[in-house]
Amino acid sequence: MIANENPVRSENGAGSLASNYLADNKVDVLITGKLGNVSFHVLRNAGIKVYKSIPGTVEKNIEMFKEDKLMEITTLKMVFQNNSSNLKNFKFKNLH
Repeated sequence: MIANENPVRSENGAGSLASNYLADNKVDVLITGKLGNVSFHVLRNAGIKVYKSIPGTVEKNIEMFKEDKLMEITTLKMVFQNNSSNLKNFKFKNLH
């Protein structure tokens, strides 16, 4: 499944809305470049594993994920330097 548009566009609280959308749609993994604190907790509580993306294409990141070469984000200390969420414009692929 490929989502071409985010159905939860919003200026405030978009990260937590998008994170809840991912959880409601049974997503297992999120590969992202940025993630806010609230989103991190929503995803972790939903059992969604979060991985830090690398520069490059979506295909390259999926390849690196499949080869177990992306860093899993497991604590808030590992969350990216920018605490603001960047999930409101996400596109994702369901790898199932």
